[in-house]
Amino acid sequence: EDARQAAPILEVALTHRQDVPMCGVPAHSVDPYIAKLLKAGLRVAIADQLEDPALAKGLVKRNVVRVMTAGTLQEDTLLSAKRCNFLVAIATDAGGVGLAAIECSTGEFLATELTGHESMTRTWDEIVRLSPSEVILPLGSPESGPWTDKLKTLGIAVSSLSPEDFSAPIAEERLKILFGAASLRGFGLENKSRALSAAGAAVRYLENTQCGRPTPLRALRTYELEDSLQ
Repeated sequence: EDARQAAPILEVALTHRQDVPMCGVPAHSVDPYIAKLLKAGLRVAIADQLEDPALAKGLVKRNVVRVMTAGTLQEDTLLSAKRCNFLVAIATDAGGVGLAAIECSTGEFLATELTGHESMTRTWDEIVRLSPSEVILPLGSPESGPWTDKLKTLGIAVSSLSPEDFSAPIAEERLKILFGAASLRGFGLENKSRALSAAGAAVRYLENTQCGRPTPLRALRTYELEDSLQ
């Protein structure tokens, strides 16, 4: 089924082997084809050999070594030189919105929190300003449907994580492990549980896609929208 979906996007022939649909591209020039799949709103799982074929007994062991998504790219060949490529996570509750943004190619890691009756409008303004390639939302949340529809009209890929991945206590532990810190004092997240939740979810999603590779993040920087001209 992946071959049936990918062949027209990649503009390559759909072939068959033993009645199984297949399509392929040269491995040495795969980047332009990956770019086409990502532009179509898909994710690309990269599977590779894990052992030397000359030394393997039987089938060579293979596994997924990375999942490529629009917001987690680091390759210069797949990125525009004219804009940042942000991955954004959004955490909402009745009191406001937490937003975290990661730029994987530079390691930039930002978080902010918006409260009050205009928090949703201001969040959309910030999304437009950051112009992310991908936004992560909690799976099954009441807001996810309207958010997804609006994001897709802007050409932004939408992904989801379980609500547990947006839990503030779990996010706190994840960030402490990431930064090797005993506490998050000094990171600017005090009394900002929504920003903390969004930051933890963004890191979780990035770790999922890197499949064990180290994440390229620098220290987290929190900011307030009121600190700069909007």
